[in-house]
Amino acid sequence: MEIFGYPVQLSDVCWTLLVLFAVSSIYDWVGWIIWKYKYNIKGTFPVPIFGIFLDFLLHPSADDAKRRMLKYGPVQGGNAGHLKMIIVQDVDLMKKVLITNHAQFQNRYSLMGLYYPPPADKTLLELKDGEWKRVRSIVTPSFSSGKLKMMSTLISHCSETLVKGLVEQAKKGAVIEPRKHFGCYTMDVIASTAFGIETDSYNNPEDPFIQNAQKVFTTSTFDPLIILSMLYPRFGTLLVNLFGYSAYWPKGPLQFFSDVTKKVIDGRQKDGDHNRWISFS
Repeated sequence: MEIFGYPVQLSDVCWTLLVLFAVSSIYDWVGWIIWKYKYNIKGTFPVPIFGIFLDFLLHPSADDAKRRMLKYGPVQGGNAGHLKMIIVQDVDLMKKVLITNHAQFQNRYSLMGLYYPPPADKTLLELKDGEWKRVRSIVTPSFSSGKLKMMSTLISHCSETLVKGLVEQAKKGAVIEPRKHFGCYTMDVIASTAFGIETDSYNNPEDPFIQNAQKVFTTSTFDPLIILSMLYPRFGTLLVNLFGYSAYWPKGPLQFFSDVTKKVIDGRQKDGDHNRWISFS
């Protein structure tokens, strides 16, 4: 094997890459420690490569979060992979960040490989600055008191379906799975209010809308590819650019919801919003 005309052993290349990776990881780790002590940031001591992310992976429960708050205080931080972050558990400070000083904190961190493939890159989760504000102003009227009142009938219908399912299980003396029942309820509410699609996810789990939505909402936070994208953002970029991969938006469901949304828009424009129910079968 030759590189630039020089004979090289494959083992030498592997060892060189391994050493470069180790040096790069140590360099980043030292940088995280310096950043942490420079700003006197309390929190779990970062470990190489993972930072404080490893502690969250090994201890993800609410009790663990409370333990960390009692130990380090309501404001703590560190790094999760290459992402530096501050964790705020103080209500008054959270109000300042989310409300009073929202203009300085409106942008979300974008993790490549999760939301990027179009049209997912145009959602509120992904947009920045002025573009976010423009889309937010378009979406806000949908949640006015008048619009929510119009949706109440649809939500009540979904609630009746939920209660009926719970009563049936109670009569059988069966042990219920709250996540399943309330997940079906949530799915039906979203389908009816946002898309104008009447679903019954409890009794008809094979419905195409339900099947595709579950593929999105059941994505594991601990997916190895998601973790790799957090630790090495360039890896997520590679997944998107070369393979069109997105952890939260698989190609099938992404195309399905794109088609449904286009059909909803076309239906509204054609019918003048008189008939809000659509069929996509």
